[in-house]
Amino acid sequence: MDDEEYYHDIVPKKTIYLHHTAGGHRPDWTIGGWERDTTRIGAVRHVATAFLIGGKSIRDGSQDWDGKILECLPPEKWAHHLGTNARNNRNLNKESIGIEICNYGQVDVRDGVYFNYVNNIVAAEDVIDLGYFHRGFRYYHAYTDAQIESTRKLVLDLGNRFNIDVSKGMKSILNANGDVFALNKKALAGDEGIWTHTNVRKDKNDLSPQPKMINMLSQL
Repeated sequence: MDDEEYYHDIVPKKTIYLHHTAGGHRPDWTIGGWERDTTRIGAVRHVATAFLIGGKSIRDGSQDWDGKILECLPPEKWAHHLGTNARNNRNLNKESIGIEICNYGQVDVRDGVYFNYVNNIVAAEDVIDLGYFHRGFRYYHAYTDAQIESTRKLVLDLGNRFNIDVSKGMKSILNANGDVFALNKKALAGDEGIWTHTNVRKDKNDLSPQPKMINMLSQL
């Protein structure tokens, strides 16, 4: 990303946050969207995550970007990616490293055909039925195996580089059989570990609780 798109203070990191983009499979397109995004008066918004993980195209099934990691900004620096209403929102963003997975999120089914929220068809093989409703939706665009593996490798690497204990946060909740995707007081307080957007925002559904992703997180 252009240098002006993020803040350049170097901040000690305590947390890693997992998101999905609610968009297409190409991370370079997401970066382009962030760079074009401005405030109402045309100022830079400084909204981004440090990393993006590409996915599989829903249009032609291309896997050229699937699992590929792009660094959007140096992870020791920061941009806004959480957008909470908490008083410590700025610190939550500064002290965290954000990872976005290219994924459309929720999917609706109409007459046996799956549609994402921008009304594009998603093949049945790329949809997961949770069997229950997560933040108002039962069907979600599936994270690919390559995305999950890239997320695993990236999280472990960042934990090692920035001395973040990846056994804290989501993994510790999973070990205690808790609701790992619920709003979480420890996450909102800035406690160390791996978290996801739903842990600090009631209005978000990323990440969605897909079994392969949960299994990966439980084994970190």
